[in-house]
Amino acid sequence: METEKFSEFTKEVGSRRNSEAVQMKGFEWKISAEITTDEEDGTDKYLGFYLLCFPPPKNDGICWSCECSATLRIVSQNSGTADFTQKFDRIFNNQANSWGFPNFTSTEFIMDSDQGLYDDEDKVTLAIDFAVEEKETKRKLVDYE
Repeated sequence: METEKFSEFTKEVGSRRNSEAVQMKGFEWKISAEITTDEEDGTDKYLGFYLLCFPPPKNDGICWSCECSATLRIVSQNSGTADFTQKFDRIFNNQANSWGFPNFTSTEFIMDSDQGLYDDEDKVTLAIDFAVEEKETKRKLVDYE
């Protein structure tokens, strides 16, 4: 996901951008980015970086879960600089369909030209490499009173 006009995006805490959905194992997956602050004084801004999972539209009344291993990356803009990454292993389900890092890294770090993550066109590229294994799908029982 290319985050264009990144400097403008970082100005407002709570700003959010989502990628287009991709299909994997019958689920829709999206990247989500959000500008957050630290809890202490609220002056430092961070990039919140998440993977979102959505079940098929005709999934009403079904409990589902899938196991996901993911590497979240801010892609380096320089050939000699490594991507900035964090990893997780997580079970997604109908009650917890997103996971990531609210303080993935500071916006100041991203925009530091020495890091190679921010380009001259005011753009940052976010990517997630992930693998999914469907765990279970069960119908919910309806309580009749």
